[in-house]
Amino acid sequence: MVFMKKLSYEIACNVLFDIKDEHTREAMFVDFTLAFKAIHSLPINLPGTTFWRGQRARARIVDRMIPIMNKRREELSKGVLSSPNDMLSCLLALRDDNHQPLDDDLITDNLIFFISKGRNRRVTWAEIQKMKYTWRVAQELMRMIPPLFGSFRKALKETNYEGYDIPKGWQVYWAAYGTHMNDDIFENPHKFDPSRFENPPKIIPPYSYLPFGTGLHYYVGNEFASIETLTIIHNFVKMYEWSQVNPEEVITRQPMPYPSMGLPIKMKPRCIIP
Repeated sequence: MVFMKKLSYEIACNVLFDIKDEHTREAMFVDFTLAFKAIHSLPINLPGTTFWRGQRARARIVDRMIPIMNKRREELSKGVLSSPNDMLSCLLALRDDNHQPLDDDLITDNLIFFISKGRNRRVTWAEIQKMKYTWRVAQELMRMIPPLFGSFRKALKETNYEGYDIPKGWQVYWAAYGTHMNDDIFENPHKFDPSRFENPPKIIPPYSYLPFGTGLHYYVGNEFASIETLTIIHNFVKMYEWSQVNPEEVITRQPMPYPSMGLPIKMKPRCIIP
């Protein structure tokens, strides 16, 4: 699990920042890990709490990003960008409806949000489009373990839901797991069955499958996350053979399902015939 998190981070780092300095990348990985843990922690900002450590980690991330942004902005003004194709450079070059550049807070918020969600031959876009079954596997994985656990919404008016009165202005928490594992929506929800997304026996109701949320707060990085997922699965299955070190490893919740030992595996390269 640590390996997969690090791999996802390295890919995002290249696409979003194109940071070359290894020390900076390692330090930011540690801080992103702390910040991510704080997302679903109790919001108690006292020294020693997960939330407090996450807040401090986020501040350090911003402190590291500001000099990178300033340098990239200076390069942009001189027309000598060292990394013209990463997300940071694109955001710095972007202008709003009033032809004004985006402010630093908006840029850092978006980049942090993107992350809080290879040496071999690169998979092509044509190959990605052919990965129909692989995508069904990814969809089923995200149904059983949604990348977005849930979110808060404010009730805009007084309402009643299944006998519960919800006053106007109250914060309501929704969890994707509530519908993803509902047997009225998904037959045998605890069974891993990618084919359910290929020929579903019944139409999945709107707002029932929410791996990336929905509405105004729909995860803007969903396409990047989808392509990254397909690419990792493709290369991992194609290039390596692997097995679990402990097949009986217990699954815990933190709050999402998580292997209690971090899912250590044995890997070896596949013998690929040219």
